[in-house]
Amino acid sequence: MRYTDDIYLNNDPFSGSDRDTTIRCHTYKIVKVRKAHSCMLATMLYIKPHEISVGKRARCDSALVDEEWGRYYTCLDCMDKWLIEYLGIMPD
Repeated sequence: MRYTDDIYLNNDPFSGSDRDTTIRCHTYKIVKVRKAHSCMLATMLYIKPHEISVGKRARCDSALVDEEWGRYYTCLDCMDKWLIEYLGIMPD
């Protein structure tokens, strides 16, 4: 982990006006995963798909997307890569 939780939470890799979806009731937090989850951001960054291991910290997003509830997880390593390469936010 290279950044504070606030930086991970205040920069949403899945937001943007170019989306053709309706997103409502969006909540997000940093969690310690209790079961393995696929990293959603890996697909977006063209990184080899991988799972977030039990006990690792991750960003968890929940939302009503096009009128269906969804929840997805992003590992903090992929968040680091995205913050550096796409937003230019360098770690302290």
